Amino acid sequence: MDKNKLLMILIGAGTVAILVGGFFLGVQPSLQAAAAADAARQAAFATNQVNQAALDALESQNKKIGELTGELETLRLSVPSEQNMASFIDAVDAAAAAEGLVVQDVTPADATAYAPQGASAPAPQPSATATPSPSATPTPTPTPAPGAAASPAGAQAPAVHTDPSISAANFLAIPVKIGVGGPLAHTIAFVHRLQTGSRLFLVSGLDGGVDGGAKPAAGASATAAPAAPTETYSISGYVYVLAKAAAPASK
Repeated sequence: MDKNKLLMILIGAGTVAILVGGFFLGVQPSLQAAAAADAARQAAFATNQVNQAALDALESQNKKIGELTGELETLRLSVPSEQNMASFIDAVDAAAAAEGLVVQDVTPADATAYAPQGASAPAPQPSATATPSPSATPTPTPTPAPGAAASPAGAQAPAVHTDPSISAANFLAIPVKIGVGGPLAHTIAFVHRLQTGSRLFLVSGLDGGVDGGAKPAAGASATAAPAAPTETYSISGYVYVLAKAAAPASK
């Protein structure tokens, strides 16, 4: 092999070495930097999409701020932060006047603290039971006759929904009794007006009926007709108070 061919081989090998070295020293770092930049761009794009979705949701809610404020005021009237029984009594008088009834009395009782127990209103305390005599013999449980069908199991009560923000410390139930005079149909319409009024009123009982006609006054004619019978009814129910949350103490 002559010197020229050997020189050409050496020059070619050197050129290849320079190209390979240039790739690893210059081109590959640039490619890695470009790949990292592209990954960062994609991550930033994804973050921007999430932020844009949150911004769109906030803008949509902001457009409904007037509607939401109105709903909040309605809820505050329904369950106020104070007892404000004078306003409720005014509502009772207005509802009774609209139905042609006479309000005989409105009697609120002491407020009762809320306790989650699956009932819309505080449950009454169970009455005390007499202690059985030591000599009393327990009555045996009757055995069902052969072939008798077993009674179906009762349906399970729905799960009680509770909210940690509602507790005995801020939610109160106020028992109220309302006495009215007038026809039953008008009394039922009166109760409906109260239940659909601005303040939440839960009816727990309605009793009463027709009173007997009054006897003729002394000295009146024996043939005089007695006074027309009247109807009086007593409505029991609850109104509620949700106290405002106390502001955190400043440090």
